[in-house]
Amino acid sequence: DENTEFELLRIEFTRYLNVIRDHGLAAEQSALGGFVALLAVRDQSLQLNNLSPREIEPIVTRAVESFVREKLTLAFDITNAIHICYDHPALYRFLVEAEFLRIEEDMELLQLLDEMLPISSIDGAAVTPESIADLMVRLLDIKPHQSVFDPCMGTGAFLRATQNYLLDDFSYTGSDKNTFNLLVVKLKVYLSGQKNYHELAGSAFAFANTVSQFDVVLCNPPIGRMPKEEAEYHYFDALKGIVSQEMTLNFIELGLQHLSKSGKAAYLVPMGVLFSGGAAEKIRESWLQRKLLKMVVTLPSGLLHHTSLKCAILLFDSGPERENVRFVSAEDCSEKTRGNRHVLSTDDLTEILCRANSTKPSDYAFDISYGLVAEHRFSLVSNEYINTKSNINKQISEKWEKIGDIAEVMKGTSLSKVDEGKQPVIRGKDLRTDKLDHDSLARKNLAAFKKPIRKCEANDILIQRIGNNPAAYLVSEKDTGIAVEDTVFIIRFKSLTKDEIDFIYQFLNSDQVASRISNARNYSVIPTQTLESIRSLEVPIPEKKIIDLVKEMNKLESSLKREYEKSKEYKRALFNGGESVDLLENFEEALFMSSSLETALKQKDDINYRVRTQYPFPLAYSYRNIYLEREYAGVYERQMKYGEQLLSFFAAIGVSLSVKYCTELYPEDVVNLLNDFSDSLDGGVSPGHYRLVCRKTANC
Repeated sequence: DENTEFELLRIEFTRYLNVIRDHGLAAEQSALGGFVALLAVRDQSLQLNNLSPREIEPIVTRAVESFVREKLTLAFDITNAIHICYDHPALYRFLVEAEFLRIEEDMELLQLLDEMLPISSIDGAAVTPESIADLMVRLLDIKPHQSVFDPCMGTGAFLRATQNYLLDDFSYTGSDKNTFNLLVVKLKVYLSGQKNYHELAGSAFAFANTVSQFDVVLCNPPIGRMPKEEAEYHYFDALKGIVSQEMTLNFIELGLQHLSKSGKAAYLVPMGVLFSGGAAEKIRESWLQRKLLKMVVTLPSGLLHHTSLKCAILLFDSGPERENVRFVSAEDCSEKTRGNRHVLSTDDLTEILCRANSTKPSDYAFDISYGLVAEHRFSLVSNEYINTKSNINKQISEKWEKIGDIAEVMKGTSLSKVDEGKQPVIRGKDLRTDKLDHDSLARKNLAAFKKPIRKCEANDILIQRIGNNPAAYLVSEKDTGIAVEDTVFIIRFKSLTKDEIDFIYQFLNSDQVASRISNARNYSVIPTQTLESIRSLEVPIPEKKIIDLVKEMNKLESSLKREYEKSKEYKRALFNGGESVDLLENFEEALFMSSSLETALKQKDDINYRVRTQYPFPLAYSYRNIYLEREYAGVYERQMKYGEQLLSFFAAIGVSLSVKYCTELYPEDVVNLLNDFSDSLDGGVSPGHYRLVCRKTANC
């Protein structure tokens, strides 16, 4: 019954909002005004049912004025924050209908206020999703009686999250210069019964020299940029000289300067904060110099209301000094909701907290020293610190080199504004192919271009500068001399062989490398690689046997691809019509090809076929003769002989390996092994002898 009453209240309020919108009134201010009127009527237990609209208007007006003055005790002017439609029938219908609903719990009204914000589209960029606010509070593990500061509190997401975590056993100070936001938070404080709440009506920077230190800082800073001179004029004194053109960084610094000696802070930031150069890089360096930065948590895309890009949480701690940053990847922790949005479920929150607090490093959580972060230009993107030499990569090669150490990396020439002409130009979008189609390349009038033009040479590797999954292309002799646009990076190797370069080209196009090439810049609106990110990428320099293996695999792939293309062509000819004689010949050829491939594919998994054809000759030859016998006794005898031969083969291999690799380390064991083997040969070797030799060589 209570749920039904609340649903009816939600329906009536939504109906009121729709009428307000239809009449062209300010939706946000009118929605908040209607909510304040509802609270005022409830507070004074007014009964409006039997009154006419003309009688209701002065009563509601006085009730609202009294409620705002006595219960909210506001220290700021709300004239522009709300609009109460006293003369509109929709307001009175809403208030009268609500009068008959049994809404006795303030928490239900608080829920209605939370739901009202997205309904009326209030400053979506400033609204912190509830699940993210809960995560940040839990990551900080706020303790009872601690003081919390939010320098741009918006509509109070962190206040609600802290209340859910600690109830009312904390003090909260919030600042915001938007009176609408201040009123929303004040209403939440009133409905939740929060006692220790202090508001700073205005920019937090204006109070920088008057507010005290805090145990906890929680913040979702606004995104904005201003000229350097203007930023220094406004914030130099408040931030003690550590000023940025990025407002996000200024709010972070403001909070850090107001942390107590053992205080903690958490900020929700766009990904650009983690890797931007210039002044942003210097500020990240200062975080490490002051030994404040504790953790970076990368979140999934689609969590924010105003963008589908990813975001991250930065955690700071002014307590015990540290020399490491913990990187936590939570990009896989989310679930979809309606409208293709993402949220963090309870299970997701638990998983992220487990990764953040884990004592064992993993692919999702690992610690990186401040020194290594400094070597990467203070980048805080976890992808740049993932260990590229995993076990599977060691199978490729023991030798790995950064591209910047073995090659020159150059960006192509800016030719986008050059007029069309006759000279071909390679652009990033042309590279997703095995062989360039010169006829389809863009044509520019390069004769009129006065600056030097970068052109590709044979055995260069070209790689796309823009895109989520940048493609690489190996330049052939026929491509030499073609101009390259600035949407492409040119990798020109210094001393590698053609086979080694070809191997690296294939490696760069592999799925394994895609995520590493798609580094931090993929968090930008347009994913873009940089010269530094390509130069720092490590690639294998394999041995000849690995190169030869890849060549054989390429041959196989080419053969299968040719047969596949033939099959498609035959099918196309069949469906499109053609000469009956040609179709019959094609069908016969396709049938033969199909049966041959099918037989080969079946044989590759047949153990008998593999032993007969792929095992060492001493084993394969004798195995072929096992089933020449027709009688079971004869087959059994040949199987026993083969088993003995298998043991003798392993024993011989074991003795050879022991002599080669163990003589220097364990000379006595090797001598004893050879003596035993020699004695057994003199007296006649049995399968038991071979078995014993195998065991001894294994021990060596």
